[in-house]
Amino acid sequence: MQGTAEGYGLEVSNHVDERRHFLKSTRAACKYLLEAYKDFGNWTLVAAAYNRGQRGMKDAVTSQKMNNYYKLYLNQETARYVFRIIALKLILTNPQEYNFDLTNNMQYPAYKLKSVVVTESIASLPDFAISNGTTYKELILHNPWIRTGKYNFDVTSGKTYEFLIPE
Repeated sequence: MQGTAEGYGLEVSNHVDERRHFLKSTRAACKYLLEAYKDFGNWTLVAAAYNRGQRGMKDAVTSQKMNNYYKLYLNQETARYVFRIIALKLILTNPQEYNFDLTNNMQYPAYKLKSVVVTESIASLPDFAISNGTTYKELILHNPWIRTGKYNFDVTSGKTYEFLIPE
């Protein structure tokens, strides 16, 4: 949700959607989870609140007079969400037990990336990419927080952005 993202310091604008910025969104998610834990005191309810929203979970807990996730009647998406997280955790912890054979050649390649700090607007992202030894496609691939469909990038005075560029 845009309002929640902005409440945790993530920018959502015509050119930027930091909900898709790996590091910034991870930090914001951790803050959200810790704050939700203060409210619920229970990691299962916190996980459900991450899907449904804290207000939605508080309403369910209050109206059903039940603070146990497993005894709450929830919408289908939220009801399944926690079980999907549990299943993923179990599979990643011991993939062979669940008949997953994850060999090294199945992993995504590790990219060596450099950081390019931008403090001024960019008239042409394709030109910016080329001048940094890459392509527009690679620029977007490594910076999914850049809204696509735009070939320029406006920077408000005083703002700083960090672009990841393949070395």
